[in-house]
Amino acid sequence: MPWWVGKENTREYLRKVNQNEKVLQYILFQPGLFLDYLAFPYKTAKHVDPLQSVFDYHNNRAIVVDGHEDAIMTLTTAADVAAIVARAVDYEGDWPEIGGIRGNRVTFSQVIQIGEKIRGVLLPLLNSTED
Repeated sequence: MPWWVGKENTREYLRKVNQNEKVLQYILFQPGLFLDYLAFPYKTAKHVDPLQSVFDYHNNRAIVVDGHEDAIMTLTTAADVAAIVARAVDYEGDWPEIGGIRGNRVTFSQVIQIGEKIRGVLLPLLNSTED
């Protein structure tokens, strides 16, 4: 995915900065997608703007790539990420390079089923291919 390139470049840079001695303490959190985005077009967090995604509950539809219905994704609320980051900043010890945060692990199909239950309708699936 194109947006990961910048993240990996940043990680590589930070490793080089600390290559000979620890100059900068950092930690990598991998919270997945903000659960708040599933509320599009409604804003559910002060500092997270609504983002339209493949799960469009507002218009009762979803886009699924053929063969990836059971792909696992992680969803974490912005509030949970903020709480963990605040605790990490206050932590007196050394941070590990990779932080301990994990939201809800669900499949695409499960996210769609939850949306159907909440909305009370079956979501028509717009199937797509990887191309």
